Amino acid sequence: MTSVYEVPADKLILKVAEDLKTKVKAPEFSKLVKTGVSRERAPDQEDWWYIRMAATLRKYYTKQTLGVNILRGYFGGRLRRGAKPAVRAKASGKITRLSVQQLEKEGFLVKTEKGRKITPKGRVYLDKFAKQVIQEKKWNYAWARSKCRRHEKNRSYAL
Repeated sequence: MTSVYEVPADKLILKVAEDLKTKVKAPEFSKLVKTGVSRERAPDQEDWWYIRMAATLRKYYTKQTLGVNILRGYFGGRLRRGAKPAVRAKASGKITRLSVQQLEKEGFLVKTEKGRKITPKGRVYLDKFAKQVIQEKKWNYAWARSKCRRHEKNRSYAL
């Protein structure tokens, strides 16, 4: 069965974001806010909210149990402070928390003692889009593996 680990993350996230547009409504403030203290302006993309939600759902798939504070670290960035050295800054807590709550409301995440984790419904949802990405692009993983240096010793050449 095809899983999230077998497809490129950017293609999967865009596919999931397109579908999330039909399921979830972006909040009104999403057109005006920055995504964190390390950013100077609001995002240029119109659908950045859905892309962030899709990336969040994929992150839960790959990392299992996460809290909002850890997600803020994943989506944070470098804070430039003028003449002082740059430091790492976390992403906006409200944006992260609200997107996780919306995913939980859809049934893709469930709250546990240590944070939230992905439900079987969420896994199936992401696996469905991973399969679509592979079928759409007709990825030939057997050919790609044969070109990989790691598998050179397994190839037999007729010289």
